[in-house]
Amino acid sequence: MKKNLITLIAVASFGFTHAQNMLLNWADPLTSATTTSSYGLCIGTYSGNDVFSAGTFQSGATGIDFDPGAGVFSLVSTGAMTDMYITRITALNLFNWAIRVDGTGEEIPTRIISNGSAVYVVGYFTQTANFPTSKTSAGGEDMFIARYDMNGNLVWVNRIGSIGQDRAMGICFDAAGNLLVCGFFSGTVAFDPGLGRWSALTSYGGTDAFFARYSPGGALMGVAHRIGGVGNDRAMALTTDKIGRILVCGNYGQPNCDFDPGPGTAFQPNAGSRDAFVASYSSVGVYNWANTFGNAFDDDLLDVVTDVVNDVYVTGGFDQGTIAITAPAFTNFATAMGLADIILAKCNSAGVWQWSEKVGDVDDDVANAIGLDSNNHVYISGYFALNADFDFYGADPTAMVSSLGGSRDIYIARYNMTTGAYNDVDVIAGTDMDRGHGMAIVGTLPAVYLTGEYGAANTDFLTGPGTFNLVPGPVAVFNSFIAKYDPTPLPPIHPGGGGTDNQKQAVTGNVHAASVYYPNPVSGTLFIENIQDGVLAEIYSLDGKKAGTWNANESSKLALDLSNLSGGMYLLRITKTDGSFSTEKIIVQH
Repeated sequence: MKKNLITLIAVASFGFTHAQNMLLNWADPLTSATTTSSYGLCIGTYSGNDVFSAGTFQSGATGIDFDPGAGVFSLVSTGAMTDMYITRITALNLFNWAIRVDGTGEEIPTRIISNGSAVYVVGYFTQTANFPTSKTSAGGEDMFIARYDMNGNLVWVNRIGSIGQDRAMGICFDAAGNLLVCGFFSGTVAFDPGLGRWSALTSYGGTDAFFARYSPGGALMGVAHRIGGVGNDRAMALTTDKIGRILVCGNYGQPNCDFDPGPGTAFQPNAGSRDAFVASYSSVGVYNWANTFGNAFDDDLLDVVTDVVNDVYVTGGFDQGTIAITAPAFTNFATAMGLADIILAKCNSAGVWQWSEKVGDVDDDVANAIGLDSNNHVYISGYFALNADFDFYGADPTAMVSSLGGSRDIYIARYNMTTGAYNDVDVIAGTDMDRGHGMAIVGTLPAVYLTGEYGAANTDFLTGPGTFNLVPGPVAVFNSFIAKYDPTPLPPIHPGGGGTDNQKQAVTGNVHAASVYYPNPVSGTLFIENIQDGVLAEIYSLDGKKAGTWNANESSKLALDLSNLSGGMYLLRITKTDGSFSTEKIIVQH
């Protein structure tokens, strides 16, 4: 397969114009002329050198060439159902290996990780799957946890399940190199096949969420922990923080869902058919806290990550209606403008919300993955339809993007970790269905790796002018891809970027070309410099209540005393005499 290498710097235009923020390093299709479909579902890295990905494919007789270079390494699917693939390439896009997991049913990977000595994949399958060791489901969907060596050889695989729906959705390492796995199950399930009923849990009703710890050898360590009630409860992702606490996110279906897996109870209210949650547990599974939100429709959190000071970042979505992200200092109401909107939020290690950002517009918008870099940025990726505003609480015109052809397009969006302020967004666009599923971020610069699927020959993986289209097979409905992007560094003053301490931040819009405000976060006085005579500055809480007004009369600098405000997020609105205005996010911290 021909290697695709791009290193261009330019300006992007997809019905909008902004600086190109994600520079395409390389992108490769996992498809062929006879491929029926292929889907990239998860991706992971190790030490910035190795890139691991997994997905599903259904090929014709010639199979799919997984070698991005001049060589050929083809895998052929074995039947009418999709098979699973696992690949390893280098950060320079050089091929190492690819393997197939086949069977009589479907084999679906959900997460992949590596610590440099092994590769672990979790997911679920139906009927019989060959890893290549064969496993047969007890009925319906059974989950699997599989370990491969660094050459792609199977070391062990665990089948876990009952006659119902059982899926492993998330996996991560703890500090000792053991495995933490989460997902959901129904009926009675033994979480250690070697211990049988001694490791079993029975769901309260529907599906229950779980998380459990396994040794590198695949043995259950301690017991599996349940989150559940009489509805359908699902854990979709998990991670750990620097002191070993376990963070789990997902959704739950009834108000009697108990988030305490121990002898106590921790029930949370439920507003509708499915509400979202993120919960914290000690390293041995003792309940700490749970945050939830929802409305009368379906709400979900799909990914979670922690930073070096143990703050927690989550992303997911909510359908229609209004949700409330509530903290002692503020309540942030978000109303979905269409079918589904995206939520991005941060809480501290004690579970107190710090900020939230809503993304979306009138159609279907999804966030599947979240990640952090070492430069104070949080990234989300997924897909959107029609139009989407990635700076709902601000006024940056580059934040409104449009899909090409009105279907689904892939995005990478970047925000300030401290304030939640919008930084930038880039789009991978085509006239057909394009969706991002997995994202991995590594390095100081950093590098951003994506996987997903695209649906048209004109899907452009360049985020600037010019085109770089990956060619799909002529019969393929969806085509898997792997891509690497290099984010451009942000300048010291960035429109809407939200800095720290005394860094001056540029006012967005056209209020005044040289206007800046600082500090942000602020504990006492907020300064606005280089403004025009007659400009009006106002501070609003996120629920729309005005907290103060200041007029610039014969002065180019304003001093806003915010010492009387409670800590939390506010909106700074700056209005010119002609009525035009800009809105910025302000964090008050005492």
